[in-house]
Amino acid sequence: LLSRPSCWEQASWPHFVHAVVLIVQVDAESVSGVILNRPTTLTMRDVASRSTAATPWSPEFDASPALFGGDVGESVLMLHGHEELGGIQLLPGVFACKTRADFARASDFVAWRKIDPRSCRWFQGFCQWSTAELAHALQYGHWHVIHCDRHFILPHGGDHLDVWTDLHVLTS
Repeated sequence: LLSRPSCWEQASWPHFVHAVVLIVQVDAESVSGVILNRPTTLTMRDVASRSTAATPWSPEFDASPALFGGDVGESVLMLHGHEELGGIQLLPGVFACKTRADFARASDFVAWRKIDPRSCRWFQGFCQWSTAELAHALQYGHWHVIHCDRHFILPHGGDHLDVWTDLHVLTS
């Protein structure tokens, strides 16, 4: 989802201003996603030490930046592009890990030098709408539904702060 310019600035959801949200789960009653372009000053070590939730953690990812995934919960989600690491495939070449077993496997892959920890993106929290609420927001043009390539989602050496601008230009 690509937020519409100036649609959220007066609303009580400032985190949706110029937001790019990757939908990670859809069921009959709700839709969940993570905001791809909201960095924080926290590392995953900070998230693990501050969380009241049972955040599964590994020192291999201590220095990894934590992004603000949304204002719901404290759950942690990791996105990556390593098919051999597994997880839930969200789209071609993009996988989500969110269980203790997923994080343990990722930690092992880093320890064995099968993957670089910088190739993973970590999110704390998520966005959630009822299906009716999101349908209403789409109907009124608050969001553009777009399909984007994995290179807009996963780390590739660029600055993810500009992903909204890049996608907005491509869809205008």
